[in-house]
Amino acid sequence: MKDLFKKDDGFCHISIKDFKGGLTEHYEIEGLKNGDKLVGMIDYPLSPKKVQKVEFTWKENRFDLCRQVCEVYHAIYEDDKKDPEKYGIWGHDIGDLVIEQIQVDAKNKKIELSIGS
Repeated sequence: MKDLFKKDDGFCHISIKDFKGGLTEHYEIEGLKNGDKLVGMIDYPLSPKKVQKVEFTWKENRFDLCRQVCEVYHAIYEDDKKDPEKYGIWGHDIGDLVIEQIQVDAKNKKIELSIGS
């Protein structure tokens, strides 16, 4: 597993509500190439039975991956306004959520998200 962010690089706790992307940097991970699909689970703050399996696209830019994660959360919260039972969101508004860490498993094409509040 490769950590995309370290506490000392100044990019921990990225706001899901406010992050719009735009930061660019070429970021290579051995075993991944541009356009590879990565699967991750969106589970916080959803009820356990409503966990979402999501596909992301690696574009050799860790901030683009953050943008994709934020877009998924925005879509979930928009859907929740129409159907509050769909995801079972508990206890947190989107403004509370931050990306604390993203770990990439290049071999298995998976990511693990650490979302906090």
